[in-house]
Amino acid sequence: MIVGFDHHIAAAGEHLGNVLRLMVEGVAFPRDGTQYEVFSHEGDDIGVLATADVSYAISFMKSRGRQVGKMKTCASHYNPAFSFAWEGWHWLDR
Repeated sequence: MIVGFDHHIAAAGEHLGNVLRLMVEGVAFPRDGTQYEVFSHEGDDIGVLATADVSYAISFMKSRGRQVGKMKTCASHYNPAFSFAWEGWHWLDR
C-alpha cells in the first residue's frame, strides 16, 4: 500500500475502499462505457470496476487534495486510464 492511503480507504467505507485499493494497486483502463478493467503495475488482471465507481473514487480523492494519475491509452486519446499510484500525468504523456 502506498503511504498515506490507509486513512483515505478507511474513510471511504467498504465498497469505495475496495475501489480505491484496486486503483492504488493497479491502473484502471476503460473497457467500454460502463466498465474499467484494472491491471496491476506488473500487468496482471486484478478486477473490473464500474465506470460510476471509478468516477466517484476520482472525485472522492480529489476532494481530499490528492491528484489522480492519468495516462492516455494506446487505443484512444479520449479514454484515459487512471490510478492513484502516481500523481499527475504519466511521464510517457509529457
